[in-house]
Amino acid sequence: MAVTGAIALVLMALHATWALVVLVRNRTNELLGFHRFSLWVWAVWLIPYATGAASAMIR
Repeated sequence: MAVTGAIALVLMALHATWALVVLVRNRTNELLGFHRFSLWVWAVWLIPYATGAASAMIR
């Protein structure tokens, strides 16, 4: 959980930075690419989130 959590945090930082760049540039092709990347980032983020929630429910 620690490794996937760290990966998720790094991806979220990259995601936030890229979101700012894409919003400032306002280019259609970058917006589409950003949304595709967003889906992968949130999918990776769900792994440590779900693992943490499941382990908390077990205890």
